[in-house]
Amino acid sequence: MFDSLGGDRHCLLQGCTAPNNAAELQRFLSGSDGRHVDVTAVDLLDLPAIYARLGWPMSSMHFVQADARNLGTRFPPESFDMVVQDFLLNCAPPAEAPALLSAARHVLKPDGLLLLSVTDSTCLTGHSALSPTDFEAHCGTPWDPSARDIAAMLPDKRRRAALLPLLAGQVVADPTSHEGTLITAPHGRFEFFVPFARTMAQLAEAGFKVELRGQEQARDDNGLDCTRWRCLARAA
Repeated sequence: MFDSLGGDRHCLLQGCTAPNNAAELQRFLSGSDGRHVDVTAVDLLDLPAIYARLGWPMSSMHFVQADARNLGTRFPPESFDMVVQDFLLNCAPPAEAPALLSAARHVLKPDGLLLLSVTDSTCLTGHSALSPTDFEAHCGTPWDPSARDIAAMLPDKRRRAALLPLLAGQVVADPTSHEGTLITAPHGRFEFFVPFARTMAQLAEAGFKVELRGQEQARDDNGLDCTRWRCLARAA
């Protein structure tokens, strides 16, 4: 399937744009014949500045600070042979998933490939959970399903510092939508989980045909026993 991408390959990396990921991606896609692979990474954060402060090297890639829901404002249609979304859907509120997938489809060439990695909501089975109503009663502020972290709902630093030790590791789950949000330590950032069947339906709605998919069991950094899915989908 990767051979079908033709000669030089242009790839868009979204999600886990860690220092070594772009280099590994270039090495893999170049194959044994050493084809040229150009990698562009997109993130909401200014990653080069963050890496510079941490003393981490930047991989050889183009970097664009942008919202992955609005790629059409930064790239022409059909700009890339491949898009890699590396757990991006776990980093964005579930309501944003259709826009993220549609934007990826917009910048892919005909028959281009999407490599999607995502953790589904089965990791939350048996995990104690707060309902949105419980969260509001506990914290004194309504639960906001569009927020990316606890700071968006608790802007007062002192109040947030007092509540974070109690909230870290908690899941806020909506039984009607079968989705859950994990509040992670130490800063209260959110991770989002939905049923895998919903992700598959959203891929189809965005114009993708899933060609291959596989799964693996793992334990993530927050101690959740999770199912990670890897899907290779073609722009239909």
